[in-house]
Amino acid sequence: MSVHWTLALALNNNQAFATLYNAGAVIDYADWFGRSFVRLATGMSNYEVAYFLLKEGVDYKSKDNNGKNIADSINQGLKYWVGAKKLSHPQNIWMWRCINFLEQRGMSFKIQQYNPRPATITDAPVTLFDDVPKQILRSRSVSIHEVNLTYPTPAWAQDQESRRNLQSFFRQKGSNIIYEFIPKGESLNNWNQYQTVTGIYSPNTSYEAFLQAAKDKLVSRCQSDTQMELTEKQADSQLLHVVCDNQDMEGYLFLGKYKNTFMTVYQAWRRTAVKNPEQRRAKVLADMKGIKMEQGFNVVPMTDEMKQKIKQ
Repeated sequence: MSVHWTLALALNNNQAFATLYNAGAVIDYADWFGRSFVRLATGMSNYEVAYFLLKEGVDYKSKDNNGKNIADSINQGLKYWVGAKKLSHPQNIWMWRCINFLEQRGMSFKIQQYNPRPATITDAPVTLFDDVPKQILRSRSVSIHEVNLTYPTPAWAQDQESRRNLQSFFRQKGSNIIYEFIPKGESLNNWNQYQTVTGIYSPNTSYEAFLQAAKDKLVSRCQSDTQMELTEKQADSQLLHVVCDNQDMEGYLFLGKYKNTFMTVYQAWRRTAVKNPEQRRAKVLADMKGIKMEQGFNVVPMTDEMKQKIKQ
């Protein structure tokens, strides 16, 4: 995904960016060097894309592996990018919209006399999607370790009106990769609808131990009064219906194993927050039954010799 995003962020390739975005690609994501995509966009002087990402709510405070952030990237642009010195450059106004957005949130920039600032900086809708056909995708795919996973688009974002009502978050803890999705206006600490996809490479873990650990974790989230019903069972996966009455929460949990990689997909909702809980239950169940695990990356465990070389 990182390579596709980087190519899509290149100037004059906005249609590729819009296509990937419409297809549900995660935008709050960093490459192997810790550089966020919004920072990469500013580094490529594609400030219209950067402004769109900022308005979408990506994490603009993140730093890369060398401690640099988006302000450092924009400061480089202010110093060396020719468009920063010409108000007539088509990306110049988008640069100033980015700067204005970030200044309002406490960031400062090294603006020089050769960086003419527009007299007024007004907001404006981006033009990224003007020439891109609208799409509605019922499912998405992601490669995590040994698995190429096909999983459902969250139920609340599957029609023309709601397809962009989605915030995406990415985290990684060691070999544990975590994607989280919630509607706009909600937070990971206070949501009415939620979906997560996780994958962990763990060759020393048994399937049974993984199943038990995943169920125990969900029970701890529910705190008490957790009901789990096995809906579907295959040799390498299970689908569970989960109800947490004390939190008015209901959902479906997929647990699967592919080689040495363990996957979970969990979609949940507050029953009082959806218009038709029974319809939502049937919809999510049908979507979750379509989850597929196929061959992903070839994972080579790191040897002790490799670990020593890295430490050196």
